[in-house]
Amino acid sequence: KGAVFIQRAADKGLAIAQYHMARLCMEGLGVPKDFARAALYNQKAADQDDYDSQFALGAQYVDGAGVTKNLAQAALWFEKAARQNHPQAQYQLALLDRQGQGVPKDPARAVLWFQKAADQGNVQAEYALGEMFISGEGVAKDTSTAVSWYAKSAEGGYPAAQFKLAEFLEKGEGIAKDEAK
Repeated sequence: KGAVFIQRAADKGLAIAQYHMARLCMEGLGVPKDFARAALYNQKAADQDDYDSQFALGAQYVDGAGVTKNLAQAALWFEKAARQNHPQAQYQLALLDRQGQGVPKDPARAVLWFQKAADQGNVQAEYALGEMFISGEGVAKDTSTAVSWYAKSAEGGYPAAQFKLAEFLEKGEGIAKDEAK
């Protein structure tokens, strides 16, 4: 029954309702599952600068869910949301920049977006920064800085970072050796 009222508000142009209607369509909650319809609602809200919808629409373009897969369009919508400080959009945009998917490859720009997401506590971005610093991709190679990013991500509960940090603790590389940790 709630979907009926959300749809009414969405159809009257309320961005938050359009975002929620898109979620209902994506998940098939109270309405038939319909990715194309979700994309239409996300598009309407995204055009009103709703950053959750901008991120969701970008994700739909990455997956080809209800739209034709298009990484350039994904990057465009991720960037709109990222510029409004959406941490997951910042992280996703950084991945595209790092890999050169849908945008020209730009590891230095990827570092900037990873940093913005990490500053908001995104553990995946913290881990990615560790990877960038360990490899010297887009930044000067710096093992100590890499390990500090791995540690921050590990403290946030990210399993890959916990494993990576354990490796560095075991070797004593970039951090004091501590096999007990």
